[in-house]
Amino acid sequence: MNDCCKISKPFPSVNGSENVEKLKSELSNALKERDNAIHTAQLAVANTTRITRLLAILSEPASIKTVLDRLLVLLSELFFADIVVILDPVGTGSFIPLATLGVPEKMDQCCFSDDINGHTATVLTTNDVVISNQAELDKNIDPILRELGVRTAISVPLTSASEMSRGVMVLARCTQSPFSDGDRDLLMTMGYRIGLSIEESRRSALLEKIIETGYEITRLSTIKDICNEIVCVFSSIFCSDAATIVLKKQRTIPECVAWYGIRPDQLDVCVKVTESLLHDHLFATTRPFCTQDLHDTAKRISLELPDNFPVRALMAIPLFRNRQVYGLLYGLRYSTIPFSQESSQLASLFAAQISVSIENASLYQAM
Repeated sequence: MNDCCKISKPFPSVNGSENVEKLKSELSNALKERDNAIHTAQLAVANTTRITRLLAILSEPASIKTVLDRLLVLLSELFFADIVVILDPVGTGSFIPLATLGVPEKMDQCCFSDDINGHTATVLTTNDVVISNQAELDKNIDPILRELGVRTAISVPLTSASEMSRGVMVLARCTQSPFSDGDRDLLMTMGYRIGLSIEESRRSALLEKIIETGYEITRLSTIKDICNEIVCVFSSIFCSDAATIVLKKQRTIPECVAWYGIRPDQLDVCVKVTESLLHDHLFATTRPFCTQDLHDTAKRISLELPDNFPVRALMAIPLFRNRQVYGLLYGLRYSTIPFSQESSQLASLFAAQISVSIENASLYQAM
């Protein structure tokens, strides 16, 4: 018999049908794994392209307003979002949006809710994403989004260099199209890059304002004029609701010499806080002290504050003379929005300029 007619293996018997089915199953699983691998690779390429487009916009030599406007358009396109909102409460001191797309002009300066149970506050507290795929039934969705007929929304933290949330990015759809886990992961990555860009831009703007203010203050000749100018400018630069300067006096209690945005009958509380910070060993008054809730901090250091004292977040910057702390410059907020690390660092630079100006004015008046 010719070799071509030889059968090297017998045909499978009836008992061998189980092996055939097993082979079919393995082949089917292999095909599924192949398809999943292809899908994963395609998704990775698509996400890389999205990130590249984002970085291209963030690296543009344009104003932060222009960059944010282009960024909102990109996010809306990539994630099919009808509404995009960026909030920077740590930087601006409020929940008024830094930039919006898809929000009516009459509403784009409306303040988002700071409700502790709301999505915005939750993102800032947990530094994690909040997704609402049934927004019409979600009692914690922001009232502005509910009024705009949002059906699905995702709130993403904007992370600072210290890896803490400085703001929130909200993307919303007015159709019942849920955000996926893939959207969540990609937006988390984007939120980190966007947060760093906003932080860097704000730092540059603050530094420029501080330098300009330093030149203006040097033209003033009296301590009173200098301090009055400082509290007004300080409140504007660092987005605080109020600002005060409290200086130590020889053999007497500290005195509030200048204030802005706070009632005169509330100044004695600032003096009490100053006495506590200058004498309590728990705090190093040689560097800035910040708290998100002054009332909570007061309880921990046995300091009694009136219940109606409006200040919550506080930033205390030491003023030095001959390497000794002789006073504190305060930034005060009536909400629990904290001051950022970059603000306290730049405020210390500002305080150094102030100390020199006050010392020069003191020497001038003594002549």
